[in-house]
Amino acid sequence: MSIWRYSVWGLAILLLLPRHKHALYTATRDPWLWALVMLEALSFLWSSSPEVSKEGTREVLQMTTFGLYLATRFTPRQQVKLVAITFGISGLLSLAAGVVMPAVAIHSTDHPGAWRGLFDYKNTLGSYMVVSVVSCFLLATDRVGKSRWAWSGVGLGVLLILLSTSKTSLVVSILVMSLIYFCQNFKLRGKVAVIALDLTFLLVSGLLVFAVSQWVPLLTSLGKDPTMTGRTPMWAVMIARIWDSPLLGYGRAAFWAEGSPYALEAGSAVSMNFIPPHAHNGFIEVALDVGLLGLVLFLISFFRALFQAIARASMSRNSGDLWPLGILTFLALNNVTESYLLRLSNAYWILYVVVALSLPKLSHQSSQINRFLDLRIRLAIAHQQDKTGQNKTR
Repeated sequence: MSIWRYSVWGLAILLLLPRHKHALYTATRDPWLWALVMLEALSFLWSSSPEVSKEGTREVLQMTTFGLYLATRFTPRQQVKLVAITFGISGLLSLAAGVVMPAVAIHSTDHPGAWRGLFDYKNTLGSYMVVSVVSCFLLATDRVGKSRWAWSGVGLGVLLILLSTSKTSLVVSILVMSLIYFCQNFKLRGKVAVIALDLTFLLVSGLLVFAVSQWVPLLTSLGKDPTMTGRTPMWAVMIARIWDSPLLGYGRAAFWAEGSPYALEAGSAVSMNFIPPHAHNGFIEVALDVGLLGLVLFLISFFRALFQAIARASMSRNSGDLWPLGILTFLALNNVTESYLLRLSNAYWILYVVVALSLPKLSHQSSQINRFLDLRIRLAIAHQQDKTGQNKTR
């Protein structure tokens, strides 16, 4: 696996060299992202487990470099197609593995009957299939060049999500597809858009406040565990430890290093001798790695990208215009209960880098298009005025 990762890293660097000027231009579009990457890369200097953090440094540099290449090389619409094909293939192989090798692809003891496919865990399969569903749904409903096979990808992804029994993945996929459908069919402009966004923000904020304040009775009434399968007790311990090293954190992956007393303490909040592999929350994970400074850098980068994605979606013309908003919404929702941002080597950070570095280019292209349209409108008005003047003269 290490040889494969280094090969991909080296190939990405080689492919970037011929277009190094364009790559540098693309890279400089989000300085907050690069500040976070450098913080992660240097975290071994203050890490409680330097060797573990050094290994993690290579991971984050590999993922970010590959993300930069994809953002430089492919347009957003091409990115959607590439992701749909890649994740669709992983879905097909997972389905085949479940049929041919059920002992490997289906959980037997910890979650009997739940599918994990080619992945290590059922929630990982579910999460990857959400990306497959979102990308295929964008292609299936694209106003420019709809793809019939994409509906098959949506169906396959939903089937595997159901087989994985990952309720979070099912809810997230429905929410993101609903958001995409809304953006495709209800275009709002000017003051109406501002009012609609304000009302939506107030409604969502009110629902969140209610959900947080009534968390225990809500989940209890639904027959669910109010601790979210032990997550909330662990989060309380982790948040307390963040304040022990608030600025720079413990170093990349050091909190969960083998023999770490912090991991044992967090796990003991659930049961004796239980050692969790990660924080089960992507945002807490970032704070543990690189402190509140790193978390703030990520949030600035994320919300900057989110606002650009919303602006782009409001005047969408094809699937590529809605792709950034869809993937950012997925990442935000999915990282509430799982660590799917910077932990280990994963596709999620690559997707974030691709979207974050593509959005400024989209905004620039959008402004050029708007200026072109404004010019065409002005010329048309001037032409109409000339014709009116000529008619009056006659």
